[in-house]
Amino acid sequence: YELDYRFYPIIFDTVDWCNDVVMAVPGTPCPVLFGLRGEEAGALKRALSIVKTEPWDKMEIFLTNHATDMHIIESSEVKNFRSYRITGEVANKPYDIPGGHVFFELRIPSGILKCAAFEPTKQFRNVIRSLLPGDVVEVYGSVKKETLNLEKIRIMRLKNEVIELNPLCPICGKRMESAGKGQGFRCKVCKTKAGEKCRMEIPRKISTGYYEVPPCARRHLTKPLIRMNVSERHIFR
Repeated sequence: YELDYRFYPIIFDTVDWCNDVVMAVPGTPCPVLFGLRGEEAGALKRALSIVKTEPWDKMEIFLTNHATDMHIIESSEVKNFRSYRITGEVANKPYDIPGGHVFFELRIPSGILKCAAFEPTKQFRNVIRSLLPGDVVEVYGSVKKETLNLEKIRIMRLKNEVIELNPLCPICGKRMESAGKGQGFRCKVCKTKAGEKCRMEIPRKISTGYYEVPPCARRHLTKPLIRMNVSERHIFR
């Protein structure tokens, strides 16, 4: 945690603070004690001096395609076992299934594409739950069984969310009641009347910009937002 505090963002994805997971340590038995991801070889070497671990035999610095989005392609034709960046319109209200997985359908030029934020993506699912039909988004992820497993999402345009309410009485300020089918609304106390409901816009819980899964759910190839030169980045740490 101290290493992440001192070297982030030059060294990144070392710790998932929100979910209290150390990402630099392998999750399976293997000869590797830990691994650091960073932008500069010099910073990685300096960071070694504050890592407390058992004695290690040797270390290597690799230039890799990790955290680059090299796996992402753009295509109008979506196939299984490939990874894409695709723009479309949300076609239905997102829904949960048992296990904590969240799904929605995206209308793209070639048809309808099912998108999923699975349980391991943790707080990222709340972003997906907040989408509404008509929102325009750009999704990043891999396709398997005709479903895109979300790695990142860019919300490009949000549809206004509007609800209809009974009108307010101009005298007492309370909501009027229905006066009967086709007869408008009335306030029984003040004897005021109104012909139709009023419309109110509700503030959205999300805003435009880029959202990503937390570090604990990030694939090795996925480029974290901290490495992307884009505006409106909503970074989970």
